[in-house]
Amino acid sequence: MSFINLTTQNFEKYVLHNDQIVVVEFYAEWSGVSHILLPALRGIKSKFRKQVMFGRLDIDKENDIAEKYGVFELPTILIFRDSHVIDSLHGIFAHSLIEDKLNRLINADEL
Repeated sequence: MSFINLTTQNFEKYVLHNDQIVVVEFYAEWSGVSHILLPALRGIKSKFRKQVMFGRLDIDKENDIAEKYGVFELPTILIFRDSHVIDSLHGIFAHSLIEDKLNRLINADEL
């Protein structure tokens, strides 16, 4: 179960023109914290795979997108819906925060 590798060529398709909630991790290969976060994200992805799409964007390869969204701290998680950032997490944070945010967003949709 892999993440979508987001690039300049596919970001618009997968993130901005998507009806689902989309979680994007901005990371870099050299970022130790990004590597630490990845197993937790895999677990969260498996729990929400039917309601949420997950992608990763390497800021060293796709710096223009990172700059556009003001990503200067790693890891950064941006949560998109309807082409807009609706929530974010930056730096070191409890992994449960991502699950809590997604649960609230999904439950709000069901009301």
